[in-house]
Amino acid sequence: MANGREPKTTGEHIVALYGHITGIKREINDLHKRHDDNEKKQNHIMWALLGGMGSIIVILLSVTDIFK
Repeated sequence: MANGREPKTTGEHIVALYGHITGIKREINDLHKRHDDNEKKQNHIMWALLGGMGSIIVILLSVTDIFK
């Protein structure tokens, strides 16, 4: 267990299980937060790439005189 002892009574088992459940909830919340942060970073990268590609396309089209 967490403190190095095995629980002996039913109450100790319940407290140990409660501690495990609390730890699992905390880990799930951390995973959700990390997922949201990664999703935001991916959105920023996607929009930067899309903007860069769009500007390159406009430059190439203007150089090849397609707009005239």
